[in-house]
Amino acid sequence: MNSCNSDNVVNPRRVKMGGGKLGFTLVELLVVIAIIGILIALLLPAVQAAREAARRMSCTNKIKQLALTLHNHHDTHKRFPGRTGYNMFERDPEPDATWGAGPAYYNLSPYIFLLPFMEATSNYDRLLTDKPGPKQWHAAFQDLQQFSCPSDGNAKGKGPFSEHQTTNYVLCWGDSNEFTNTDGTNRYRATRGLFGNQLHFNNFGSITDGTSNTMALSETGVVDQSGTRSVKAGGLAVKKDYWAPFTPAGCLKEAWPDGYTGNRSQYGGEVRTFNMTGDWGHGSQMDTAIYRGCTFAFGLPVATGFLAMVPPNGPSCVKYAGPGMGEEMESDNRAMPTAVSYHTGGVNAGFADGSVQFISETIQANLGATCPGLYTGNLSGESPYEVWGALATIKGAESKSL
Repeated sequence: MNSCNSDNVVNPRRVKMGGGKLGFTLVELLVVIAIIGILIALLLPAVQAAREAARRMSCTNKIKQLALTLHNHHDTHKRFPGRTGYNMFERDPEPDATWGAGPAYYNLSPYIFLLPFMEATSNYDRLLTDKPGPKQWHAAFQDLQQFSCPSDGNAKGKGPFSEHQTTNYVLCWGDSNEFTNTDGTNRYRATRGLFGNQLHFNNFGSITDGTSNTMALSETGVVDQSGTRSVKAGGLAVKKDYWAPFTPAGCLKEAWPDGYTGNRSQYGGEVRTFNMTGDWGHGSQMDTAIYRGCTFAFGLPVATGFLAMVPPNGPSCVKYAGPGMGEEMESDNRAMPTAVSYHTGGVNAGFADGSVQFISETIQANLGATCPGLYTGNLSGESPYEVWGALATIKGAESKSL
């Protein structure tokens, strides 16, 4: 018999196992496992990216719906909704006069008056029946998923401190955090943005910069009950000394003091957020509205507004007046809330024409600029914050656009 017959040559790589079946060597098995591991490692980021793309699309659609709801409100009432004042009907009342007047209902956000236009009429009817204040617990403040971005794990429909509906969507107050009238009062204060203070209403005629160049709303992170120092999780960097003039660069310095070398996605300075050292004892049910995104019903900018001063996904800052010196110093005309999101690279923004655009966190801005200053009545004029600020003003006469 020819010993060179190929039929009689044993393949060293094929070994008979019990029962006469051929198997793999240990080396081959390890190689296959390694290949599968590499494929999984390559696949997971793609799956995660696809999921985030779907979440971002859902978020975009929700902002689109809110922007169109503003149009529906305007079609009916010939103006956009506004934040209520201490006496809602002393001047220029909100369209639905059934709310009545008095301090119990002050600081209701414009979102309250959008409910009848967004398939939440039953929630609005329940509010009309009981007329709760914006900080009070109420069942009508729950499960309004139109205000929740799926990319934010803290947006759970019910706030982390009370039973309020959280919000990831905040209204544009312009590019200045000085909200006081020229006469020194703080009522009916106008802002440079589409939304603003007590009983201050705008309409399409107010937007001389053009509706396609004017932001109406954008995003925020809902504050984390665990007290995380994450910039995106709704914390506020605390400034304790004299505030004005306060620039975005000054806010960044409070967020990351000199000498801080850590990750810029985390606050390095003192932070105001729930269950955190240096929180100054806030966090009761009546104080929930002083945090970012904790309730859609509270009208102050620190809760449901943003300013185009610090670029997107940057820190937010607040002036702390000290114990017993009044929350208004830290929650109203001394806040610098910033648009942030959990989407990579920027934030979604809804514009007055109903469109939605993604704005990069590297958008042209001017961190060293000072607030335009409402103390001098400067409600118009070009924004000092370049393209980012120009998108926030309604009558800045800027030539900048995306």
